[in-house]
Amino acid sequence: MLRDSVALRGWREAKLKEFSDSITRGKAIAAAGGGKPADEVFDRLSAKYKAMSEAARK
Repeated sequence: MLRDSVALRGWREAKLKEFSDSITRGKAIAAAGGGKPADEVFDRLSAKYKAMSEAARK
């Protein structure tokens, strides 16, 4: 049981580091002028999921 707790803690810490590193990379990309405007991304996702919903109804 203790071994499982230690393993779980190690896994959790690794996942948190991955998440933190991902945020750091994203911020660096945005600061360098990369990426896409949020409105553009949300519009594309909205259209995608609307089309999926309509296809599922058929």
